[in-house]
Amino acid sequence: MKKTVLLLMIITILSKLLGFARDLTLSYFFGVSNITDAYFISNTIPTVIFGFIGTAIATGYIPIYQEILNNETKERALKFTSNLLNFSLLMSTIIILFGFLFTEDLVNIFASGFDNKTQEIAKMLTRINLFSIYFTSAIYIFSGFLNINKNFITTALRSIPFNIITIIFIFISYITDNVLFLAYGFIIGMISQLILLFPPLKKGGFKYSLELNRKDKYFKKIIRFSLPVLIGVSITQINTLVDRTMASQFGSGGISSLMYANIVYLFIEGIIVTTIVTVVFPSMSNAFEKKDMDNFKDLFSKSVIYILIFMIPISAGALIFSKQVILLLFGRGAFNMAAIEMTSNVLFYYAIGMVGFALREVISRAFYALKDTKSVLYNASLALILNIILNIILSRYIGISGLALATSISGFVASILLGIRLQSKTKGLWNKHLVKTFLKILIATIIMAIVVKGIFYNLTNFAGESGALLISILLGAIVYAILIIFMKIKEVNDLLVNLKMKLLERQ
Repeated sequence: MKKTVLLLMIITILSKLLGFARDLTLSYFFGVSNITDAYFISNTIPTVIFGFIGTAIATGYIPIYQEILNNETKERALKFTSNLLNFSLLMSTIIILFGFLFTEDLVNIFASGFDNKTQEIAKMLTRINLFSIYFTSAIYIFSGFLNINKNFITTALRSIPFNIITIIFIFISYITDNVLFLAYGFIIGMISQLILLFPPLKKGGFKYSLELNRKDKYFKKIIRFSLPVLIGVSITQINTLVDRTMASQFGSGGISSLMYANIVYLFIEGIIVTTIVTVVFPSMSNAFEKKDMDNFKDLFSKSVIYILIFMIPISAGALIFSKQVILLLFGRGAFNMAAIEMTSNVLFYYAIGMVGFALREVISRAFYALKDTKSVLYNASLALILNIILNIILSRYIGISGLALATSISGFVASILLGIRLQSKTKGLWNKHLVKTFLKILIATIIMAIVVKGIFYNLTNFAGESGALLISILLGAIVYAILIIFMKIKEVNDLLVNLKMKLLERQ
């Protein structure tokens, strides 16, 4: 598992760097403008409409598929997969038709503050991007199938052609002065992801069949399993919708500043949190199916610790250097100082909740592995209510940054409550070892933060802000690594022992 996670992280870093290049290209040519606002909303609408359905299906697919393998045959599991895929494509067709009929209403719901020009651009882009729902539904299911078969690499690689194609079409859109190419690039990029999955699917033994049986007991089971997940994920998407709708009230660039700041977090989450969760979730589901709760607890504990090792220092760095990070990443072309100031403030408040967001991901997957979807649903509902209340209150005092702070606070509260609920279901999950490790990581992070801040301010006059930032990050990472090794964190020591053994074997 450790070897797979490390390899997956390397591939994800490459993919995310390309994703950053895509976002940098967009920010360079279009800045924080009505075009980027419309583009982000046109991507958000199909993601929200089908994304929560796809996520719910994919989350339920892995445990149910594992159950079929344990109780019946692989042939039966493959028929179940085809049946699920066919129903997903049928549902996608209905959703796309609905989207075409009510495009203007959807844009108004998602961004009520748009002026007429921005609304027209958003409508045009949305009508094209709706077709991505077809490819999204298949990608969710096929990725789940590959993950069950321990093929995590292909699912990580699929974003690479998507990002390259999107970058090309952003450039074409700029030089031709035709915003429609932004949407064309998005669709062609989605198709490229699906094509990349076909060879490993065939190698993994996938066989498509024209199954469309709504009476299949496992199909009924995944519907029952996925319904609370569907509602829970849709609530999370509503959370995002509320944030962006309120952001549109702050004028041109409000939504874009939220999106660009969120891109920084998603970059980090994709490399660390998503990678760990993707590898661990099938194993946790399998451990529960086999009634091996000791293995289940061990997998959960290690996942939490590895996430804390990375996410606590990163969130501290984002708090200290929010402005410098945004300046380094986006501060060029049409992305002016006003955009940098707005986006860096949003990133600062998002950084407060980074650890909470990350822990909620792994805790949620633990519940899904236990086939308890209702607990996550209730937790998401509470988070939504809290977020809306805090949005209204905090945005009055600190503007658009209040939306980010509300998201962070509600995310942290939801994570804590969900963790308490998990402890009541699985005794001994949150143990002394986890608490001691958390405290060690926190102390190491505080020391690192003090050192890094001192280094940055002493180097700024000599190396400039960007140069000082990069040097500070490098030296900070070295200081932090030394500290966590010195503090004898078991999981870190295990990694070092494994690394030494590998080096000795090669000699």
